Amino acid sequence: MAHVAKYTKGALGHMFAHYERARGKDGEYIKFGNESIDTTKSHLNYNLAPNRDMSQGEFVKKRCNEVKCLNRKDVNVMCSWVVTAPKDLDPSQQEDFFKESYKFLEDRYGDDNVVSAYVHLDEATPHMHFSFVPVVYDSKKDILKVNAKQKVSRSDLQSFHKDLQEHLDRANIKCNVLNEATREGNKSIDELKRQSATERLKEVSQKASQIVSEAHDEVQAIKDNLIPLKAEYEAKKAYVMEVDKISQVSMMYPSEAKVTEKGFINKQKFVTVPAEMWEAKHISANEKSYLKKATEKLDKNIKEFNSTTTSNKIESLSKRVMELERENSSLSSENRKLEDKIDKTYNKINNVLNRLPDNVAEQFIKTWEDVAKNHNRNLDIDR
Repeated sequence: MAHVAKYTKGALGHMFAHYERARGKDGEYIKFGNESIDTTKSHLNYNLAPNRDMSQGEFVKKRCNEVKCLNRKDVNVMCSWVVTAPKDLDPSQQEDFFKESYKFLEDRYGDDNVVSAYVHLDEATPHMHFSFVPVVYDSKKDILKVNAKQKVSRSDLQSFHKDLQEHLDRANIKCNVLNEATREGNKSIDELKRQSATERLKEVSQKASQIVSEAHDEVQAIKDNLIPLKAEYEAKKAYVMEVDKISQVSMMYPSEAKVTEKGFINKQKFVTVPAEMWEAKHISANEKSYLKKATEKLDKNIKEFNSTTTSNKIESLSKRVMELERENSSLSSENRKLEDKIDKTYNKINNVLNRLPDNVAEQFIKTWEDVAKNHNRNLDIDR
């Protein structure tokens, strides 16, 4: 793979020192980027460009003076391709690979513009720094000028690897410079960085979307689990309220009761109460108290559920509801037994009322009312 960079006059000194393997004040080789240099191999490096009998900096200055070049600090006066030996390149063809790559670059950008072409063999991967002054022809003014943007244009980048591959194929160099990163055209370093950042942003966005989606599904699952639980809770609460409403044990005649008189001489009053109403009005106080406690437990469970969004709480709450259901099932069995007792007691009371004189029946009714006024809900009926 190859990539290109552009440099202003202010950046040239550092780059030249790196190409030539100059040493800094500390005695260490001047490095480019974060690459490590094996100084024991630095003597293997070489330059494929012709000897100009001058330094690289002097040549750039000379070439810029020969053509039109704006005297501004932001003008890119040099470009540099870094051509790296492909991984599938046979080591025996490495030298030929760089020579042919140099020929390709020299022909593409002009031999009069070549600054240097240092091959570095003392770094992790063998590569060549091909530097040149970007000179183009201005047809309108009929002059040569320095313009890096026009010389290393988008079309130049797009066709670079394809053209280099074709040149190497003709030279019988067996390697592949075309890969997924270069197949659609080479990119500058800045473009590669932007692409990398864009890809990372896209990846992060996808992960974020996935997390949000999973969180939404989890919340929806919790809501779905809550629906039947809430419905059951409301049903049980309504049942308790209804029990509270109809289980007011009273000695008064209920509105559903019918009072009739029988007899011609000694008329007697008879009270007839529907069995269902009688049974409902005599639901035990113990059952009512228990149902209220069950409702309180459910209220507590609902509050606990509202304070959390975890499925573990839902599972725990479901288990509690199941326990209450088992207890209610046991209570229902007890209610059936109580209903049988109430039914038998009701028949006994009716038989007694039918035989009592009027004054005695009235006294019974008065006693019933007095008990109701005192809110005595624990009526004991002797068998």
